[in-house]
Amino acid sequence: MNILIYLLIFIVKLLFPKYWSLPVKVVYAQAALETGWFTSAVFKENNNLFGMRHPSQRKTTSKGVGRGEDQHGQAIYGSWWASIYDYFLRQEYFKVDYQNIDQYIRKTKSSGYATSNSYTSSWRGLINQVPGYYSLLPWLPATILLYILIADKKKLRLKNVFR
Repeated sequence: MNILIYLLIFIVKLLFPKYWSLPVKVVYAQAALETGWFTSAVFKENNNLFGMRHPSQRKTTSKGVGRGEDQHGQAIYGSWWASIYDYFLRQEYFKVDYQNIDQYIRKTKSSGYATSNSYTSSWRGLINQVPGYYSLLPWLPATILLYILIADKKKLRLKNVFR
């Protein structure tokens, strides 16, 4: 479990009131599915948590397209924050709203997100493997402090995330 990614999803989601009721573990499970539990080259080299391609028509935080053999037009992000933010921009653009988990998964897939027939069942299976908020609360203060220290060390500021 990558607590920092979980926390970033929680924080970025707050910027999109439409998704406040969407459980973080649903989005986290999708990121885990898309990145092979955060081990894929697209994730490691492009900060791309959702395997998203660089869009041609909608607003995006993507910096461009990956060029490696295994990249296939995958978007490049300056940070995990930018990747998560772009995910919610995409969901808004395709009018994927949240009423319940099954409906959200169906709408995401039908919006053209994935073509695999097993995508929805794989995603659902991973949701059950991700702990909820309450089991993560003891880690929250330490994670926030670690993120602040890392961000300060790298001179990252929120205004610079989308450059």
